[in-house]
Amino acid sequence: MDLTTITPPDDVDVILCKTVWHMIVDQYTGYTTSAFYSRKNEYLEPLCQTLLEWEQHGLQIKYIWHNDAGKNKTFIKMAHGPK
Repeated sequence: MDLTTITPPDDVDVILCKTVWHMIVDQYTGYTTSAFYSRKNEYLEPLCQTLLEWEQHGLQIKYIWHNDAGKNKTFIKMAHGPK
């Protein structure tokens, strides 16, 4: 799982509306899915929904690799649900 901000080259006169790129890669199969968002915190709910749908379809999720950035810590709290 990775989250990065994209910007156009300096010599290109274009404005991007959704500059935050979130990508998930299944290391076992190589399956990749990604989406673009306007703000970094927008990926949290769609990611949790995607993971829930995968589990409902019988896909086992053993590990999620990510760095310890603040948004990833928020994701971990959301994924574990309320205590």
